[in-house]
Amino acid sequence: MRVHTKTHKTPAIARRQIAAGAVGIVSQKLGEAEAMAAAGLEDILVPYNIVGRRKLERLVSLVQSDRMTLTLATDSTATI
Repeated sequence: MRVHTKTHKTPAIARRQIAAGAVGIVSQKLGEAEAMAAAGLEDILVPYNIVGRRKLERLVSLVQSDRMTLTLATDSTATI
């Protein structure tokens, strides 16, 4: 199970949830995923389309870490 950080947006709480058995986290937005990754969380799902050159550049920067696992979901082939 993955826990959603939408409500608490707090890395410390996310770490506790992972320690309790969650396999990773879900971040609502790219910015939230960036903040969680900066805090050391390593397995993040972003369930919404990431569209736009600037956001895609941020995404590339985020996933360049060897320790990071980032999963994206999309609802349209136009955004792949």
